[in-house]
Amino acid sequence: MYAELLADAGREGEALEYVNKVHRRAYGYDPDQPSPVDYSSLHDRTRTADPEDHLANNPLLYERWAEMFGEMRWWEDVRRLRIGRQEAEYYKTVSGPGSAKSNIVWKDTNYAMPIPTTEFESNPSSGMVQTPGY
Repeated sequence: MYAELLADAGREGEALEYVNKVHRRAYGYDPDQPSPVDYSSLHDRTRTADPEDHLANNPLLYERWAEMFGEMRWWEDVRRLRIGRQEAEYYKTVSGPGSAKSNIVWKDTNYAMPIPTTEFESNPSSGMVQTPGY
């Protein structure tokens, strides 16, 4: 996340170094020393097997995906970064024809979550309404 903040502030060189630190550690190299697995820019080709993957040339997001996917954190990033449409399009292509995943239809309302029933029960405001679509 720090690398993301640095990149957004125009400090891409520093952001790249933090991305490389995570990448080095993942491959067993000293995080503070240059290594053969280093990216040379924030637009380098990543290790994703598919060049059509929208993370194929985005080391910052790809490494975040690689670090957080198994911890069930990627959906939070998809929502925060508003990249649901790209994710849906990519997973349509990798799931193959006839697969249930190939029928993915992305709507921007998918970013929203329902308001729990308990909130309606405990909130005295009559103006509170459920998130559209739920």
